[in-house]
Amino acid sequence: MDIRCPKCGHTRTIEDSKIPNKKVVIHCQSCGNRFPLSRARSIGVMITKGGVGKTTTSVNLSAGLALEGHKVLLVDTDTQGQSAYMLGVKPEAGLADLVTGDMEADECLFKARENLWLLAGGKSLAAVKRVIARKNFGGEVTLQEALGPLESRFDFIIIDTSPGWDSLTVNVLFYVKELLVPVSLEVMSVQGLSEFLKSFSAIKKYHKDVELKYLLPTFRHLTNKSADALLDNIEKLYGKYLCQPIRFSQRVSEAPAYGMTIFEYAGGDKVVKDYKALIQEVVSGGEADE
Repeated sequence: MDIRCPKCGHTRTIEDSKIPNKKVVIHCQSCGNRFPLSRARSIGVMITKGGVGKTTTSVNLSAGLALEGHKVLLVDTDTQGQSAYMLGVKPEAGLADLVTGDMEADECLFKARENLWLLAGGKSLAAVKRVIARKNFGGEVTLQEALGPLESRFDFIIIDTSPGWDSLTVNVLFYVKELLVPVSLEVMSVQGLSEFLKSFSAIKKYHKDVELKYLLPTFRHLTNKSADALLDNIEKLYGKYLCQPIRFSQRVSEAPAYGMTIFEYAGGDKVVKDYKALIQEVVSGGEADE
């Protein structure tokens, strides 16, 4: 991990294995400044099923954490690159440039909001997949090697993922410590959840540190009895991971057209309250682990 002094900017590298998981105080070798250091919490927003609100969840979770004063890095690993669109920004560089080494980290990070930075995705991620494929061994930790040096700068690293299994999806699972799985309250989505968890169990054999932490029901219609039945089944099977559902709101689909987060666009809408509850769940989840 690269450690950078917030006072003088001096940077030095420390082996990840020598950095404890809890907060420590670092002594700058250049100016003598002492400052706290802790690893960013890494959270992958993932399920191999489209249309469940992964990017919406990733963007609004990141924005909400940033509004709470946390320093957040949102990483888009989807070739559609919709995170930038939802935030109303057009970064000239992104994750692909960082992984390939074409640019330095500071050139790739885009400040999208106060306390919120973006490593954009998009079609350029095809180059990242080529980098992974060319490695004779260790391809599954390519993302970890790129993001590890940035961990001291942020409190949270939130990773938005594509809806299918590919080399980048596997890289995300080998990097993150926590998983947040959105599942829309529809039969096919719940079936997709079951299939995803089977594949996740296979990955966990090789990366034991990653944990399913949050299961987030999305698009909940309060008048839909079949959806309520699905929610009851999910609670019976995965109750300890279940978060307060995100209710359906037309405002969620409208906000990206204006390049706004749900907090900026929807004001006091019910869905804002739901996302605030999710943010508190995520923040308190980290405290409970310590």
